[in-house]
Amino acid sequence: MTNTTTNTQTQFEILGQEFDLDQLADIANHGCAAGVSGFIYSSELYDVWVDHGTTILSALDEYADELGEPCGTAMAIQAITKGDDEIYVSPQMIKETMIWMYVEMTAYNLCCSNEHPDFC
Repeated sequence: MTNTTTNTQTQFEILGQEFDLDQLADIANHGCAAGVSGFIYSSELYDVWVDHGTTILSALDEYADELGEPCGTAMAIQAITKGDDEIYVSPQMIKETMIWMYVEMTAYNLCCSNEHPDFC
């Protein structure tokens, strides 16, 4: 994750994609499921997982531990099934959900640490 400033607008990098603070606020408020550039198509998400899967797993496992949850993977499965054990969950669905969770968590944290007015 890096920060760069262009034309007085700070850009924040998450998993290879750049966002400004207002875009991060939109992600933190509305999530990734509605569509976030670079994190929409399964082929994009596959590539993100190949490039950043270890980082995503580590961060979500740490977050799960803070919440008293078993692990990040379990949180992703719960997000998909919402407790319905009869819903089929593929490995790709889990990875995509974990990517979105990571992006949303990181967007929220960046909004807070950079004092976005909606998150102060």
